[in-house]
Amino acid sequence: MTGKNIASVIIFIIALVGGRYAFKAIFAEPEIASFEESKWKQCSYEGITFDSPFELEELDVEIPFTLKAYVKEMKNFVYESKSLTLFVSKAEYKAGIPVDIDGAIDGALSNMKRTDGVSDFTFDVQTIDKINSECRKATGNFKINENDSEFVALLHVKKSTLVQILSTNLSYDENRAIRDRIFESLDVKL
Repeated sequence: MTGKNIASVIIFIIALVGGRYAFKAIFAEPEIASFEESKWKQCSYEGITFDSPFELEELDVEIPFTLKAYVKEMKNFVYESKSLTLFVSKAEYKAGIPVDIDGAIDGALSNMKRTDGVSDFTFDVQTIDKINSECRKATGNFKINENDSEFVALLHVKKSTLVQILSTNLSYDENRAIRDRIFESLDVKL
């Protein structure tokens, strides 16, 4: 599987989440997230564990027919609000299908940039040293319907498994603090 094929899967998923986030950003939900300290607990989705004040819901995403030959299984979870969105995905590719992490992150970022309502998109990608997997972290800023926003994306690859964690938030200290607390507690087991 080429980087282009992997990027197609990523683009498909990011388009789904990005489109839903853009919809939320238009309507009258609070711009600043607020959760009671007592609501925080450890959550786990497909070996991806983190502290969170909310539960994610499983997304029923149909894998495009052209990609079914490559993808063995995919699970996707999301929490959505105008102030903060968190997306978690784990895809397992069929035996012998290599996963190109750089192609995946390039495709995801390119698609985010092209999402309706997004402008002023800037980002940075870093390689994160992990003992048991390849990892990339992308961080950036953008406007969604003229609202200043930020994102953090982590991609982990080990053999034929790809894990994605993507958070977008409106640019307020309170939203950023929630996002950072989630990512600081993140533990990915592949």
